[in-house]
Amino acid sequence: MKRMVFCVVVVAALSSLLVGCAWYGNMRQYESGDWWGIAGSREAAQIRSDQLAHEKQKAQGAGGGAIQGFPGIVMNTRDYFINFLIRGPEKRGYLLKPKETVTDNLVVGTYSAEIQDMDGRRIGEARIFHVNTQKHFVFGEKYNWYVVY
Repeated sequence: MKRMVFCVVVVAALSSLLVGCAWYGNMRQYESGDWWGIAGSREAAQIRSDQLAHEKQKAQGAGGGAIQGFPGIVMNTRDYFINFLIRGPEKRGYLLKPKETVTDNLVVGTYSAEIQDMDGRRIGEARIFHVNTQKHFVFGEKYNWYVVY
């Protein structure tokens, strides 16, 4: 019995090394659409989102380059300075003066936006938003994502 358990563990370990870990998947599985076990569409989307962010950063380089990602808006509707921290496949920080608006492009993915006052104290809870092809009307304009406070 011990020998059979040992053989099963060794075979599972060797097959995992040869084809990639089925628990988390790998890019070959992602490219072929072969996702099974615990790995699913969420993991595949996260891998692709991280890959797009890396490609965007590499393509733009230090000198800028072609605009990539989906357009969005960050808007401070208050009468005081607000610091917006955006985290996801890409990371951004904006310090906006009263009534200021900034537009930017982000790659597809799930992001969180934390809003802070000038002393670094968080205002409310972090907000989750998604960047994708869906458009939203924000004050009469169409954007793929937005953060307004």
